[in-house]
Amino acid sequence: MHFIRNTLGPGFLLSTVNASLQIIPGGTWTATNTGKHIQAHGGGILKVGSTYYWVGEDKTDGSSFQNVNCYSSSNLVEWKYEGAILSRQGSGDLGPSRIVERPKIIFNKATNQYVAWMHIDSSDYGDAKVGVATGSSPCGTYTYKGSFRPLNFESRDMGVYVDDDGKGYLLTEDRKNGLRIDLLSDDYLTVKSSTYVWKEKIESPAVIKKNGVYFMFGSKLTGWDPNDNVYSTATSLSGPWSAWKTFADSGSNTYASQTTFILPVGNNFMYMGDRWVKDNLMRSTYIWLPLTISGTSASMKNAVNWVPDVNSGSLSAGPSENSYEGESAQLSGGAKTVSCSGCSGKNSAGYVGGSDNGAVYFGSVSSSASTRTTIRIKHLNGDKSQRFADFTNSKAIVDSTSVTLFVFAPPSPNNPAHQATMPRRKLDKPVISPDLAASKSHSGFLSLPGELRIAIYAWALFPLVDTITIRGVSRPQHLSKTILKPAIFRLNRQIREESLHYLCSNKAFKLLLLQPAIVFLEVIGLTGRRALEVLEILLAPSDLLETNKIEVLTTFLRDTRKLREVRIINYTHSDSRPHLEVFKSKLETAVRSTGKGSDCELYFWEGI
Repeated sequence: MHFIRNTLGPGFLLSTVNASLQIIPGGTWTATNTGKHIQAHGGGILKVGSTYYWVGEDKTDGSSFQNVNCYSSSNLVEWKYEGAILSRQGSGDLGPSRIVERPKIIFNKATNQYVAWMHIDSSDYGDAKVGVATGSSPCGTYTYKGSFRPLNFESRDMGVYVDDDGKGYLLTEDRKNGLRIDLLSDDYLTVKSSTYVWKEKIESPAVIKKNGVYFMFGSKLTGWDPNDNVYSTATSLSGPWSAWKTFADSGSNTYASQTTFILPVGNNFMYMGDRWVKDNLMRSTYIWLPLTISGTSASMKNAVNWVPDVNSGSLSAGPSENSYEGESAQLSGGAKTVSCSGCSGKNSAGYVGGSDNGAVYFGSVSSSASTRTTIRIKHLNGDKSQRFADFTNSKAIVDSTSVTLFVFAPPSPNNPAHQATMPRRKLDKPVISPDLAASKSHSGFLSLPGELRIAIYAWALFPLVDTITIRGVSRPQHLSKTILKPAIFRLNRQIREESLHYLCSNKAFKLLLLQPAIVFLEVIGLTGRRALEVLEILLAPSDLLETNKIEVLTTFLRDTRKLREVRIINYTHSDSRPHLEVFKSKLETAVRSTGKGSDCELYFWEGI
């Protein structure tokens, strides 16, 4: 297949059969509501009803603990960021320069509590403990209970497993003695006894059971570098267990990944692995693949794409793809063809986005899919930090959503996945535009000079007010009756984006209470958040206790690029003052990481 390889300019591949959304192993995976690469490394998944909850490590700022993040999905492909179940504290196990890894959650039916287990350590990995936290919902706020060494043995990489009889087990790597299985207490909060110990040095453990046979999967000890992961089988957790065997192609290093979890999907199983990027952990990606279990054997093959069907439990091969070359597309703005020794055809589309608004347009793109399908973009990012791109259609057939473009050294391109609603046959000039480069349209309005369009936006969008107040909003659709009511927002995608950019960069916004603030920041999207300049947020004392929502708020604020003033008004009392201090710290960290950085003025007022 002739893939697209670009320096900065993108190309893409499009599925061409009736297909559901696909998983792209190793692709940059963008959360549906943040436009950012999912940060859930070393994680695991718990299914509750028809919803899957994925928890994992936030590596945005490196290896030190930041958050244990939680995402939700109904199809295993599209993931929504729900917030952090645990976040960095001022001191203690969850404090600065601490290590929190391999978080997993299980549900205890007797106590009706969700229990999170994780590896707790010092920066030199000398503590070697497990930590425990509890919550009343999968992605809610968890209460940290503390850390300990299970049965007084060291514990680093770990996992958890709940058997058919409801008994829980800790899977723990004891560097001095080997890989262990320990029985948990009835409430899953402590360890009762040892069940089995392998003498071999195996980490990143995960257990499943099929037809009475237990499978233990794990990785050899090679640090951040991948290796040929292995598995062992038994008919009892207490053994005897078989010798270790590989389950992926020998020498493939498990397709450059390390086991983190094995997820049952119907009667089948999905391998979940981390592809670590040790010199930039935030851009580590995920290798998810169908895992074949037969008798006492496990096997797995690599794939460019594949289709999970959570309703039937099938994990099927992905469809064939049409491919489109970036340098053969229509280039505009500052985009131009550049030489690229590692690219197909030795050329690519470069200089996309940036101050010259470079953009790449692909004409006559077709798909025979009758449902929503997946676009696979391959690119090279020439910057030293991540970039963000929007994929849109000039006739507004495809919703505009964002993908994350990470640094990737030539000549190997990154492989991000992006889901979009595709019509059955043909798209008219889809555009990939990093940094929100303007997309091209042939409508009369968009052919007007930019200065004239701005004047029209100024006339149409609340010309008599400088500050817009958002109150009483609990759902996104509520905003369609207020600030998004003007008809100009409904003309087409590009006009909506331009309107939002004008509105957010020219008005101050007063957000009354935490929930309306989150809804507003979500609805205006990445375009609006990047344009915001002045915000005022009023918080009730109860808002400060909503740590999960506060994490969502600060995540959205990290998207801003032009914020110059943020005012926080809090009607507090003495009991909530410690929570206010935590909020101040989180807010300042979020705002200082934005484009304006230290230039943004932060004000805090406290009332009674």
